[in-house]
Amino acid sequence: MSKFTALATAVFAIATAATVYDASALQITGNRLIEQASSDCGDLMNCYVTFSPVPIGKRLVITDVSCRAMIPKNESIYYSLLNGTKSNGSKTEQETYLTMTKIGDAPYGGTSIWQVNQKVTHVLLAGQRPYIGMYRTTDSLFNTGTDCSISGILE
Repeated sequence: MSKFTALATAVFAIATAATVYDASALQITGNRLIEQASSDCGDLMNCYVTFSPVPIGKRLVITDVSCRAMIPKNESIYYSLLNGTKSNGSKTEQETYLTMTKIGDAPYGGTSIWQVNQKVTHVLLAGQRPYIGMYRTTDSLFNTGTDCSISGILE
């Protein structure tokens, strides 16, 4: 393999990995994990923010969840939850419901801002991937943007 081909392959692998998993958003210090993620949910009624899988040989006890979402003013988020997916794509058994509240209207674009900052105890096992789901009252032509973070203890 030529040096150019090897370099091109490495660059492609890094770019592909970055689209699936943004390592800069994940911080592990000792046994404390903090991760931030965002999603441009488009005009879909359901929005999911997905985080990195729990490292092999560990379990994650999520203790804190924080999200901020912007949705059209005439809509609301009727429920949101913290859950996880197993390596086969199926949901984990534990669901933790989150209480999102409208905190105001954005000064532009006809959108309102919803937020949650909640203490939780949600356990995920090695290989499971945490996600936060938010469910709006209607589909619309307006895009929805969501930024979330989770923190917890790796055991």
